[in-house]
Order: sequence, then structure tokens, then C-alpha cells
Amino acid sequence: MFTSPVIGRRFYRQAGLVLLIVFFSGCGRSAQQSAENAAADEPESSAVESLLRSSADYQKWFRFYVRHSSYVYPGDATVYREVRRLGYINTEADSLENRQLPASRSFMIVSLTDRGNALPGLEAGHDSWGLPIAQQQIVSITPAGQGPAPERLYRYNVVYRWEFTQLGSEIEMELPAKSKPPSGLIQTEVHIRRGTSGLVVIGHPMRGAPVQQ
Repeated sequence: MFTSPVIGRRFYRQAGLVLLIVFFSGCGRSAQQSAENAAADEPESSAVESLLRSSADYQKWFRFYVRHSSYVYPGDATVYREVRRLGYINTEADSLENRQLPASRSFMIVSLTDRGNALPGLEAGHDSWGLPIAQQQIVSITPAGQGPAPERLYRYNVVYRWEFTQLGSEIEMELPAKSKPPSGLIQTEVHIRRGTSGLVVIGHPMRGAPVQQ
């Protein structure tokens, strides 16, 4: 049986159109399934929050450092004396280098008291102690999508602020500006992936930026 050229061309056009429809329909379903799978695989917000709130990288301390023995400038010397008055340190020497000069440094020999040794977040160095005066406190955690392939890391925006510890609150008025933690809200980005034993934070916190209010 013979088929006219016109009917043949019409048949092939219709067949091609059907194939295109099937192809794009399949692509659409595939993309939808991929999106659904990605959404289903996204970590639960409670798990991410628990992970970050227990991570030392996102619960850092801000410290004021006192040296075991050194010459101390007037602003810091005032803080040393207030910390001593509050019972966190002892000073065995506190003498001015030159009483005739208004900016003279005081020579101090410092030791920790039992109260000072019990401070949560205390950092002991070979020539100084870092007294914890503030700590990062997470304010909010917001999903920010997934990164590019092949890692496909889950991204989150974390907003935190520095909150004074009891010691920090007690000496805040005496602290020089250079020794105080940043004020206001700060935002940084977190990268997370799924590991064999659960969620894993990748790398270290990116440098935070102040949140415009």
C-alpha cells in the first residue's frame, strides 16, 4: 500500500511533536522529583540548631587577658584592680613605673584566686590568662539553600550577638573600648553536610558582618 507524500510528512510531524511532549514531560517530572528529593533530604531545623548550639566554633568566648607579670598601661591597670577587688585575681605588686608621668605603666605580678580558676571559658596561656567576659549567643538560624555540585553543602545564615558573662557585666564600665566585644547583631554563613555519623559543620565560621537594623 502506497502513502502520499503529504500524509507522510504530516505523520512524521505529529510523531515528532509527540516525542517532544514526552521528552519535556519527562524532564519536568525529573526536575520536580529532584527538587522534592532535595527538600526531603534537607536537615531538620532542630537538628541544625542543636548542632550549632553545641559547636565550640559557634559558641566562642571573648576574653580580657591579664599577664602573669608585666608593665600594664593605666586603662588596663584599672581593670586589673577591679578584677582583683571582685576576687578573681591577686596582685603581689602594683607599683608605678614613673609617678611623674600621667601615662606611666604599673608593674603587676598576678595570680588567680580559686574564684578566678573556676571561671567557665578560662584560657590559660604560658604568660597570661584569658578571662571570659562575653560569649557568642545564637539569635537565629535561617536556611540559605544548597551550594553547587559536587559538594551540595547545605547553607545557613546564623545571626548572633556577644553577651557579657557575670564577670564581663561586673567590669564593663571599666573596660577600655578596645577590650570590649562588638555590639549589635552579627551574621555569618555556615556550611553543613551529612556525614556517616550525622551532620557535620564544614570549615570554620566565615567572618561575620554587622546586621543592618
